[in-house]
Amino acid sequence: DLGDVFLRIGATSPGDVGGEGTLVAARKLYEQAFQIAQKLAAADATDAQAQRDLSVSYSKLGDVSLRAGQTQEALGHYQKTLEIRQKLAAADPTDVQAQRDLSVSYSKLGDVLRQCGQVTEAIRQYQNGLELFWKLTLVDPTDARAQRNLSVSYQRLGDVHLQSGQVTEALAEYQQGLEIREKLAAAHPTDAQAQRDLYVAYLKLGDVLLRSGQVTEALGQYQKALEVSQKLAAADTTDVQAQRDLSISCGRLGDVLLQSGQKTEAVGQY
Repeated sequence: DLGDVFLRIGATSPGDVGGEGTLVAARKLYEQAFQIAQKLAAADATDAQAQRDLSVSYSKLGDVSLRAGQTQEALGHYQKTLEIRQKLAAADPTDVQAQRDLSVSYSKLGDVLRQCGQVTEAIRQYQNGLELFWKLTLVDPTDARAQRNLSVSYQRLGDVHLQSGQVTEALAEYQQGLEIREKLAAAHPTDAQAQRDLYVAYLKLGDVLLRSGQVTEALGQYQKALEVSQKLAAADTTDVQAQRDLSISCGRLGDVLLQSGQKTEAVGQY
């Protein structure tokens, strides 16, 4: 229980949003939580909850290490997390939480491997995570969280494939992610997160279409992104992220209009 307290304090520490001093403070809290979780897990190796708590502690240490730019240290923590969660998921394949935890571990490991430049291995981990997220959507097709996680997995794969120059693969993955997000946004029209996810999907699809020379198609996606970002910015004029998203949408649309020779329209967007 005390370990949970330390984790909560660490998660809400200003260290999660910046500042070297607060990152150090968060790390100390996570390390104290880890020491407790490690002792409890060692005391009873058959206690699934204790093992899960230990995996969470490793994951939190990985998070704070990654935020501090210590990628190799983060990689080690995430690998430890994965080892525990693979065992828990294998012990009970019907445990949805264990399967979800494992899929998240694959995604986090993919993120840090990508930062380390290990693109091929990052893709493999992302694909592992996507497969599990996909299975979770089959367990409960109405689970919006599972659907969103699946869309994020497609986006991650699209990002890393685009980064490595595999434009065709990225295009297919962004399109699959977009299909999911359009359904979620339509089902939850007042959910700002679902709407912003849709905006991001339109923007990323526009980017890859533009990169592949499909200027007209890219223009269409950027216009859709602009429409969504305009609504979000109007809904909350104090939301800095929404205002920034609107600015990005205008800039992207202006760029492609200028590229296609529509200078007057481009100036209007800028």
